[in-house]
Amino acid sequence: MTDIVVAERRFRDSNSGASVTARIFAPRPSEDSSEWSCRIDIQGLAAPFDKSIFGVDSFQALELATTCFARFWNGTRLVWLFWTVRRGIAPCR
Repeated sequence: MTDIVVAERRFRDSNSGASVTARIFAPRPSEDSSEWSCRIDIQGLAAPFDKSIFGVDSFQALELATTCFARFWNGTRLVWLFWTVRRGIAPCR
């Protein structure tokens, strides 16, 4: 089964200037239980981040994945390319 990307965003690492891409994939049922999982993949960092987040159903798995990503993002020096490239203004950090 091919993973389906439901959300993708590109960032810039404010320390190195590297391009970073974050993707959240569609939830899918677990093969071992009644739980669902939602994968988060972040490429372009010094150490790639690829993690599956589990929930009791597809909605919770997606909700927890977005929460996990938000907590990860808040602990980094990533800035949204939208703010720095398209708007030409400083990011909200």
